[in-house]
Amino acid sequence: MKISVIIPTYNRSQMLVRCLQALEHQTFPVNAFEVIVVNDGSLDQTTLAMESFIMDTSLDMHFFTQDNSGPSAARNLGISKSRGEYLAFTDDDCIPSPRWLEELLAGFPSDPLCAGSGGTIQRLRDNTLSRFIDEYIRFGHRSIDGKTLYLITANAIYRKEVIVAAGGFQNAFKWPGGEDPELSWRILNMGYWLNISDKALVMHDHCDTIRGIFGTMHNYGKGMNAGKQLGFAPSIKTPDEDLAKDLKDKVWLLFHRKNISFHTRFLYFFADMASFLGLYLGYKACPDITKKEKPTISTK
Repeated sequence: MKISVIIPTYNRSQMLVRCLQALEHQTFPVNAFEVIVVNDGSLDQTTLAMESFIMDTSLDMHFFTQDNSGPSAARNLGISKSRGEYLAFTDDDCIPSPRWLEELLAGFPSDPLCAGSGGTIQRLRDNTLSRFIDEYIRFGHRSIDGKTLYLITANAIYRKEVIVAAGGFQNAFKWPGGEDPELSWRILNMGYWLNISDKALVMHDHCDTIRGIFGTMHNYGKGMNAGKQLGFAPSIKTPDEDLAKDLKDKVWLLFHRKNISFHTRFLYFFADMASFLGLYLGYKACPDITKKEKPTISTK
């Protein structure tokens, strides 16, 4: 088996089926990849939807259920069940393009010290708040000066042997946000490097409401604090280091953003406030994870 596609899911049965339907149209040989879905204790119709889907699909499908423990634990369960040489990750709110797996593998460098590669993530809907998320929250992989700092699991592929050696995802992350950068930082500290390939595309269903932006940034804030606790990302500025200046900058943007309508200007302002408050309150709300679980995770 060449590739194992791992998808954690929680209370998104309709989105999940949409994602799986996209995987049915991959140009990559269907006998060369498997799909592993891990249900993280969903309370909706996920199990029924999966039972129906598995009956009709030609995909090599595997479905597992666990008590609600977060996406890290779900991915780790998927990793422990996988047979692929490579592990490809996406999420239930994503729609992979038909050439997604083919391009992920084609863009993966042959250097054995390259541990993983991330593809392009584009917004599914073209509306004001989705554009705000792309322009200002910048959902996706992060690089500085040509060096990739981390990959986002909405669209990434790793060598399985490296993820297993790293111990998998940190189970202390019970929320979606920060667990994928934390894994990347651990892998980089092992002496590997990460790649980004522009051609492997997934469309992401952004949480494009003010409430959704607040929730996303709240999770990111918790993830940032958790990463700090574990000793990773020491150079990233925390949300409370210069609170007054950050708030002042948000107000300044209300009057100085150019080439946008009056309506968009104020919608962006409320989105700015939601992201600002979400990140700050999430950072403060993060529990002490160092006393609960160790940074290295067993995938067995």
